[in-house]
Amino acid sequence: MSFLMERRRYLSRGGIKVKILGCFLATLVTISMCGCKILPPLPDLGNGYYMGYDPVSDRAILKNFREGGSPTYFIDGHILAYTFDATFIVVEQRPREMFPECTGKIPGSTLDDCEEAFAKSTFSQYWIINKKEKPEFNEKTAVYSNVYGPYTKAEYLKARERLGLPKGLQIKGRIKGEIFFWRPI
Repeated sequence: MSFLMERRRYLSRGGIKVKILGCFLATLVTISMCGCKILPPLPDLGNGYYMGYDPVSDRAILKNFREGGSPTYFIDGHILAYTFDATFIVVEQRPREMFPECTGKIPGSTLDDCEEAFAKSTFSQYWIINKKEKPEFNEKTAVYSNVYGPYTKAEYLKARERLGLPKGLQIKGRIKGEIFFWRPI
């Protein structure tokens, strides 16, 4: 009986905080055991463009045209590297749809097969977004008028010159785990 009385006094003097902390820790352990991804926040790229996640948790470039509206994907995942300034966003991308293992075109392919093919690949393509131009959607190409690409590396270098990108606006590295980007100083 004295044990119960002592327990009541303990709970009334702050022991409830311990219970709350215990519940919080149990929730964290449950979430981590379930394998839930907690994705890091992503940067604002200016003029309403931002980096977000697509449905398979790949980084993508999006824009909201209306306050509270659904985001529009300008370049879907997977973004390997990017840089931006007040006018342009430059993106290096490896789209999963380039891999038959990821599209269901190979019967019996698993998610592990997709991830393995994706990780081993060196394929990449390049895009340039001009944030100052008004984006008009082209039904025929399914691309916005201010989005240029996809380009091979050689085509991308020519497009940089043709579109007048500043020399200092260069992709200098790849995203590794956390978001990694370069802005000219």
